[in-house]
Amino acid sequence: MISIIIKLQLSIEVRGEAADSLTFEARCRIQDPVYGCVGLVHFLQQQIHIVENQVAKAQTEIVVFNSQLFHQAHVQLQPPLQLLQQFELGFGFNNTATLQEGP
Repeated sequence: MISIIIKLQLSIEVRGEAADSLTFEARCRIQDPVYGCVGLVHFLQQQIHIVENQVAKAQTEIVVFNSQLFHQAHVQLQPPLQLLQQFELGFGFNNTATLQEGP
């Protein structure tokens, strides 16, 4: 392996990284004789794709949850017309003619 690095005419600063890279590639080739480190890269790309899909799904669920939460809060802030009328009658208000039913 040292002879390969010397033949590549690499500078002294990068020879260590080159040796590490060749060692890594050799180990990958032992574990996967057909694809070597390319098989590992492909596997990692698949994992990234799976996780990106999970993140997108989680973001969609958050949006749906927030819309439901907003809708529930909005509905709870608008009391039914009958409760409003009872409240007004309880305090002696007689001006219920201006109230209109909401959507």
